[in-house]
Amino acid sequence: MKKLNKIYLVFLIFIFCALAENARAQTFTNEQVKAGYIINFTKFIVWPNQVQNQNVVMGIIGEDIFGDVLKQMLEARSKVPNNWIITNIKKPEEILSCNIVFINTLDAEIIAQVLKISQNHPILTIGNNIKNFCENGGIINFNENATDKKFEINYVQARENGLIIDSRLLSVAKVISTNK
Repeated sequence: MKKLNKIYLVFLIFIFCALAENARAQTFTNEQVKAGYIINFTKFIVWPNQVQNQNVVMGIIGEDIFGDVLKQMLEARSKVPNNWIITNIKKPEEILSCNIVFINTLDAEIIAQVLKISQNHPILTIGNNIKNFCENGGIINFNENATDKKFEINYVQARENGLIIDSRLLSVAKVISTNK
């Protein structure tokens, strides 16, 4: 248990260091923390046939809660190995051109379509506090109501999509191993 707490603490420190330009009295918004998590998720996930300097395409479905935060964080980091392209998704079919899809809607029909389309494709689906997201085939879901684990992971779905998740990331998440 102490080892898990240390890993979790190191992970959080790493995120906050990325935002530390004016960190003396600064507090971080929920969106800044989530953006930091998303950037760091990519360091613990391997996509099939991943090329070193390939672009990372992140599609956002629903409201873009990040604004310029994600872009600014990526620009501030000299060790991000890939170029990131952030795009707003209008139709669920558009996710097939993405490596990451951030879902920020509670529209059950859209969520179901996105999860169905993403199955068996190397797409990391990330839900923004969506009830039963991982149980229904999503891969990562932020869980704002949790007191200990701030996100959950469906590693079975990740494997089915061809993604390999490092055990260090799994150790700081609530692991959901079921899917539809």
